[in-house]
Amino acid sequence: MANTLDIRVEWDPFHPDLIVSAPDATLAALTCQVKLSLSKQMEGAMIVTTCLETEPDSTMTILAGDRQQSVLLDGQAQNPGLLSLRE
Repeated sequence: MANTLDIRVEWDPFHPDLIVSAPDATLAALTCQVKLSLSKQMEGAMIVTTCLETEPDSTMTILAGDRQQSVLLDGQAQNPGLLSLRE
């Protein structure tokens, strides 16, 4: 009779210090690389999104439901009102 262990392993690719201290482009690249799910509010509901790719214009393309959208990498300075990655 074999004994089995009930073990659960969770892996979080982001150390809390990395989120705060990493440059925006690095954080975006890691988000896309590991296909990290992000929550975004759209039309009054929270939607789970996934990063598709980073773009040369300091944005990243995300898949939100069945729509692709752009998210700024470096805050709202360039376009107030558009969400940024860290938000």
